[in-house]
Amino acid sequence: MLSVETLKIMYETNYALIESKIFNIENLEEMLPWERRVYIGLHIKNIQEQKERMEQVRRKNKIKG
Repeated sequence: MLSVETLKIMYETNYALIESKIFNIENLEEMLPWERRVYIGLHIKNIQEQKERMEQVRRKNKIKG
């Protein structure tokens, strides 16, 4: 049985993946649990890399300005 917190996390994750235009709800529902974990991990990694690149640009611009 899934807890309320587990369901909340699942819905938040689905929403984030759908909102970012990566997947639609049908894709997510058809995935096996391990597939979801892989794609979520890749999505998180991508977000972290984007954040790091933005931080590097911000620091570079701060040094120039």
